Amino acid sequence: MNTLRIALFAALAAGCLSACDQARTPAADPGAGLRAQNARLTARVDSLTQRLAILEQERASSPPPTAGPTLLRDWDLAYLKERGLKDPVADIKASLAQNAHLIPQEGVLGGTHQVLEDKVFVLNRKWVLAYFEDGHNVGNILLSYRVNQGKITWKVIRSELF
Repeated sequence: MNTLRIALFAALAAGCLSACDQARTPAADPGAGLRAQNARLTARVDSLTQRLAILEQERASSPPPTAGPTLLRDWDLAYLKERGLKDPVADIKASLAQNAHLIPQEGVLGGTHQVLEDKVFVLNRKWVLAYFEDGHNVGNILLSYRVNQGKITWKVIRSELF
């Protein structure tokens, strides 16, 4: 029985000494994981900042689009130029902006619907999709157009308020 007590006491003592040794040894640095994550994120931010600088340089060196949104192909542009338009996209947008009476919906609260030239999409040599608003309501209008001797004629296909 004494032998059992001595063995049990020795096992408990060994466990306590082991726990005490662990308590005395410096624990792993709890902030090491956070510092490593911070270093990875900082490197990623630096990489993205460099990429942004490159993209901004490329954008600054490329000429700004003058024609606006268009899906016109080269042959469509050539066709429209043959029909008398000097700058087909700009001419189409300007003509549509001058023909706001084509919008079938009435403005509200004294507003008048206007086509916004930067929201005119020349889809091809026959169709245009345009955004319009009167300051209160907004909508889209799909039109077909024809060009003859530099003159553009319009036909409303569909118009919708949102």
